[in-house]
Amino acid sequence: MKLSGGGHGVVDKVDPRAGSGASRRTGLLVWRSTVTPVASCIVMDTQDQAVDPIADPDRYRRYLLAALGDDDPAVAQTTTIAALRELVAEAGDALRGRPRPTEWSVLECIGHIVDGEVVAAARYRWIVAQDEPELVGYDQDRWVARLHHVEADPDSLLDLFAALRTVNVQLWRRLPPQDRARIGMHRERGPESYELTFRLIAGHDRVHLAQARDTLAAVRSSDGDRRSLAPRSGSGGHPTIGSLTPRSRATSTALS
Repeated sequence: MKLSGGGHGVVDKVDPRAGSGASRRTGLLVWRSTVTPVASCIVMDTQDQAVDPIADPDRYRRYLLAALGDDDPAVAQTTTIAALRELVAEAGDALRGRPRPTEWSVLECIGHIVDGEVVAAARYRWIVAQDEPELVGYDQDRWVARLHHVEADPDSLLDLFAALRTVNVQLWRRLPPQDRARIGMHRERGPESYELTFRLIAGHDRVHLAQARDTLAAVRSSDGDRRSLAPRSGSGGHPTIGSLTPRSRATSTALS
């Protein structure tokens, strides 16, 4: 696979050795699970279409790379730590609330971002230190559910993320530029370089931060709707029902 645009991560071609995508393992970008009945963070593209990284890995990569744009991925990644801490502080009591039973809470979205960093930290090192290592996918919904992110201490999650993100950005800046062309063989998507993996994570941050903020707004709007059902003084006992625009639901799974 080659990267065009001076190494900015635009996918030109995927190696024919890429997997068939028969497996539905998932990981970095997340939609409603087709594997386990747990809540998920739903992500759609700008045309309100599900982006399936297994069925259409090139489109998936373009989607995340577009979220990064021409920004320096290391600089973009360093801003995520503060952005997550601000989001936790802003969410307050709404941190663990789910807009719907099948959707993730803000804290679960954050937990997924942390999981992505855990996996990426290992992939960076495999790619750089070994020759075309196999990169195994993971099921993001199972990780979020079975690691009980909804019950996690947010400060502990953020401390873990900050430590990993700091050393991963330091690694990126320390290694010689030629190492960025080294590749790993993703079990489902085929060859992916260190540079592409690093850029995808930066775009992934932005996608899921935006989604977590949308989740927070939806939770608060939903809470307001429930409060509006209570009879108001002088209203004759008739509740006023607020409106909440339903969020789109995707049925495809996500990048592993």
